[in-house]
Amino acid sequence: MGSHRRFLADGRPNPAYDTTDKRSLCRGGAGRRKPYDADAFFSVDGEAVRTDHGKPVFRPGTHVPPYVFLRTSTAELYEATGLTTKDVFDFLLSQPYREGWLFGGTYDINQWLRDLDERYLRMLNDTGHCFWGDYRLEHVYGKMFRLTYRPIGKDGKHHALKSVTFWDASGFFQEKFLSVVDKLHLAETEDELTWLASMKDKREDFDLANIEQIKSYCRLEVHLLDKLVRFLKTAVRDFGLDLRQWYSAGSIASAAMAAQGVREHIGKVRIKGEGYCLDYGEKTAEVLAAVREAYHGGRAEVGLLGQVEGEIHNIDIHSAYVAGMIDLPSLKDARWEHVVYDTPFAVSQQNLASLDDHSLYRVSWLGRHKVWGAFPVKPMTGSLRYPHKSIQPYWFWGVEVKAAASIAHVVVHEAWLLHPATSEKPFAYLADYYSRKQEAERTVGKSSAQYQITKLAMLSAYGKTVQQSGYGDSLPLWYQPVWGGLTTAWTRAKLLEVISTHDVLMCATDGVLVRGKLSLPLTADTLGTWGCDTVKGSDREQVYRVARIMSSGFYFLHHDAGAVRKTRGFLKSDKENEDEREELAIWQAWKEYVERSEGRYRPDVDVPRVLIGDAKERFIGYKSALMLNDFGLWGQWLSAQKELKLSLEPRRVPTRFEGYALLSKPPLVATSHIDDVIAEKLLAQAIAMEFEDVQDIEQPDAGGRE
Repeated sequence: MGSHRRFLADGRPNPAYDTTDKRSLCRGGAGRRKPYDADAFFSVDGEAVRTDHGKPVFRPGTHVPPYVFLRTSTAELYEATGLTTKDVFDFLLSQPYREGWLFGGTYDINQWLRDLDERYLRMLNDTGHCFWGDYRLEHVYGKMFRLTYRPIGKDGKHHALKSVTFWDASGFFQEKFLSVVDKLHLAETEDELTWLASMKDKREDFDLANIEQIKSYCRLEVHLLDKLVRFLKTAVRDFGLDLRQWYSAGSIASAAMAAQGVREHIGKVRIKGEGYCLDYGEKTAEVLAAVREAYHGGRAEVGLLGQVEGEIHNIDIHSAYVAGMIDLPSLKDARWEHVVYDTPFAVSQQNLASLDDHSLYRVSWLGRHKVWGAFPVKPMTGSLRYPHKSIQPYWFWGVEVKAAASIAHVVVHEAWLLHPATSEKPFAYLADYYSRKQEAERTVGKSSAQYQITKLAMLSAYGKTVQQSGYGDSLPLWYQPVWGGLTTAWTRAKLLEVISTHDVLMCATDGVLVRGKLSLPLTADTLGTWGCDTVKGSDREQVYRVARIMSSGFYFLHHDAGAVRKTRGFLKSDKENEDEREELAIWQAWKEYVERSEGRYRPDVDVPRVLIGDAKERFIGYKSALMLNDFGLWGQWLSAQKELKLSLEPRRVPTRFEGYALLSKPPLVATSHIDDVIAEKLLAQAIAMEFEDVQDIEQPDAGGRE
């Protein structure tokens, strides 16, 4: 009489039925029929050691430090020589729940997979799943890992008996674990937080001799992660959303969009066997080609490199992408009208109002601005360019065409006019979400569940409209390039409004750096309006006196009381005075470059490359190892240092020096083709950026990018 059978052959209950038996959890239905329980989860974390009484230790036959300790909410596993993959899998499958949580867990998952050879991990990397012995593995890097136990039954076939899905909480906060714990006040005492920080600083020196202290540290992390996940799940539930999948903040946005009825406005059809497909009527292919050509990301571009002085303002749009979505049209039963103008016409003040923000126009242009180009153009590889002119017409959204007319002579050749069937605005609810977020900030603070969930549901909506990867040949439900393209076009149009009236030094997606008097109205937090840096502890604008611009993602601003480092895409430094040291090193390299150039731009003088911060050890996960075509590096720690290249090319054309500032202008003409040398450089740059993103995900406690 088997313990896995809930009922006997005659229908009577089986007295030997074992509710903990793996087979009963899947077949008997107790595990499968049970309604979803938001509290039924466990947290997990693990630790490796680098030395044993000061001597380096490695897994047998490798240069990989052993992963020795694994802790969940209710149990733990320890092996001084290193845990095997099978030990880890069986331990995780023995936990009482089918949902596990990590924070920055890609590092741990790589440790769990240590006994798999390259062929299995290459399959896991390429397809998202693989089979290893009695286990099936699924991995969405940085988001989800699913482990399924599927032994061979009497019929000679594999049968799935239990599955555990692991989610990564770091995707909901985009901050380091300590920062989240501190912000949400999860630690019971300040001493607890301080001790946790001190242990994290020692992680590179974890020694087997101190294993009891290491275990205590891991237990505390799991305890705090339990509290963090419970905070997140309770907040989502109280917000009125029902989530079964927790890939990232986008999962919350998806649930909110579904709850708000956005699906009925998306203008897509579901075809059996093909999934969701875009539907633009009889001319779907033609409209889709124009829609995709008109889609561009945010404008991140510098007008100069080096140092400038004067009255400098750092301003940005309050929740730009949210503001850009509120007025998006419904595409349900919408009609597209194709118009070819026999006589192309120039956009002017007289006909500006006749252009529709939400329709597509095919335009050519000739710039009137000396520093900034009007429209973006995609090269075959690499980042966007904003050329001075284009004889060849390109498709753009009306909202951007109208704004670009302020700095360029724009000629319209053709149009796809959008005629919505309803005046409903599917994303109007975001305005209410924004108000609720602001109210929560004022009344209960940024650490409150109301603030955090409203923020996540709101800010991740745009990303869902442009997400394409991870769904095979089928388009994901929320993918709609009309909405995504209009959102970024609206934001670039807002930047053009400032470019046309001010001395703009730099654009950074939803913000600009302006030199000289500012004539724009500024608000503290009104959605879609311009805001500014403020003096610490005050609502007054912080006006800067010196700007040192090293790239669109790395610059320093000086005011009367000190300096501020502004970065995007660079890891935050935890070291005291690190910003000041980095600025001095970069500035010294730039001054030497200007002096070598003898005050005039010379292409024959090599641009400076500066190493940022100290060299840091970086863990090599299986995806990084495969990208490097050196699988032997998997699991090792390598020293790496961030390099900043101080160059305007190939996106801009350097012109001349003005003091310690190298001025530039946009490329002369628009082209979708670039020469082989530049293409090779840009491709290498794109691969390097992708590798950096993967590397950041693979580090312990991932999630600390600015």
